[in-house]
Amino acid sequence: MNPMNDILRAASCKALGALHFLDDAGATVTGIEIRGGRPLITLDGQPPRFVRGALHKSRTIAGQREHVMVAMVQDCRVEWTIRTIQPRSQTVQGGQS
Repeated sequence: MNPMNDILRAASCKALGALHFLDDAGATVTGIEIRGGRPLITLDGQPPRFVRGALHKSRTIAGQREHVMVAMVQDCRVEWTIRTIQPRSQTVQGGQS
């Protein structure tokens, strides 16, 4: 078999195994991307059980704070986004108590 095809076949098998694990964990998979040996699986939110993620990156968009979380499941990278609304900053007017 062509070496790249063999890599993609193995990655597809990993992704399928991770999909079954995540389904058992109650997660909803919204995408699977295979470009090399390590698939990227995207979820619609934090898995209810079995998977704990680490913060990958944070950003603020239109008053919402987004935290992209990442975890490794069966040699696949799994990502989901947690969004929180930031409270409006209260300005203190000088001279008033």
